[in-house]
Amino acid sequence: ASIGAAILLISYEPIHLTINSSRFTENHSVMGGGAIWLSLTEDTAKNPEKCDEDYWPSWYYKSHVIIEDTIFGKNIAAEVGGAVYIANGNITISRSHFVDNFASLGSHISTVDGSTSLKILNSRFSHTAKESKCSTLNSKNPSFINFESGGPIVLYNTTLNASLYRDKITLIVVAKSNLTFFGKENLTNFSCPLGSQMMNITFTNDITSQRNISNRLCRVYIKTQYTRYDCLACTGNTYSLLRGHAIEGEIDPGFQCFQCPFGANCTQNIFAKPNFWGSQGQSIPPTLRFTMCPAGYCSPPQEANLPEYNGCQGNRSGKLCGHCNEGYTETLYSTKCKPSHQC
Repeated sequence: ASIGAAILLISYEPIHLTINSSRFTENHSVMGGGAIWLSLTEDTAKNPEKCDEDYWPSWYYKSHVIIEDTIFGKNIAAEVGGAVYIANGNITISRSHFVDNFASLGSHISTVDGSTSLKILNSRFSHTAKESKCSTLNSKNPSFINFESGGPIVLYNTTLNASLYRDKITLIVVAKSNLTFFGKENLTNFSCPLGSQMMNITFTNDITSQRNISNRLCRVYIKTQYTRYDCLACTGNTYSLLRGHAIEGEIDPGFQCFQCPFGANCTQNIFAKPNFWGSQGQSIPPTLRFTMCPAGYCSPPQEANLPEYNGCQGNRSGKLCGHCNEGYTETLYSTKCKPSHQC
């Protein structure tokens, strides 16, 4: 489909829509809204009440959309909103899971400039696949959520989990609004991959506008805020066994990168070089040390097994690869393990 491969809704009238207990998987769109495209009628802006004061934009919402208990998996949009694209309206997403959706902008959710209000409650966003099979994606680092609307965005008990190593991963971009973590005991958690620290950029813009208030031409200072959270891997031949994370937007300050030890390769965080075996050094903060193995035993792990830092040759396993896998046995005068039935 060109847009909205599963649901395409373009409305110039107020609507109320509920999507409940559904599953959207492996939908593809050329432009946007891999699974759902919502382009709703324009909302009515609230006017500021006083002159010469700061004003956060707000709206009277005409359309209301609820998405709950729903899974979005492996949806792709070549341009915006790998799972969901939204323009305008009051949107609530609750108890839903977004996994392995991809787009050039907003791999799970993207909103366009407008009035969209987005509340995300008790939901999860994750990537378990390194990249999409779609060759038309033109961004190597799309954010999980890209929110360019002037309306509010609120998160409650929601997880954004980046678990796969990359040099840089953007979890969320809020371009023109204020990101709010709502409610007491809010456990909203942003998590980076092993070996990546969490970074936050936030700044406020003031735009001066002329408004007619009570038949008087006034200056109003419209406030907008830009916020983003990124995961940045350790650089310069360093590594870490910690995951950068933030709870309710507050970044854990305990993250550290350490110099790569002898016997290790730190090009993708850390893993053993050929014929080396890694084990824990100090525990607080956690570090690794590497010991040389006899030839024919230890090897770097398969890339698919990262962030595991050890690997074994042939059919070997165990500490320092000193055992054979189940169903295999040692061979005389050789480091190789053969199937048991051949001995």
